Amino acid sequence: MELPVDAYRLVDKARELDSEERMVLNYFLENISVGALRAVKELKAKGVKNPEDIIARLVEIGLLEDKGECYNLAAPLRELVKRKGGLKL
Repeated sequence: MELPVDAYRLVDKARELDSEERMVLNYFLENISVGALRAVKELKAKGVKNPEDIIARLVEIGLLEDKGECYNLAAPLRELVKRKGGLKL
């Protein structure tokens, strides 16, 4: 079964991220859905200076979804992770 083109477009976008943005995305590749407060706390502990701003940017470009009190990896990327058994950028 072939993946939607959207998943590969998102991977291409992810490859253009700077190192801190990539760190945040990799966090969500490992933690598909995370409460907003927990994500910010854990990302700050990993050394991310402004996780809220980076998360907002990743939502804006379609790599993450903002569900109010939690953030999710975008649906096409979730499917890609599911099919490949993981993904790291």
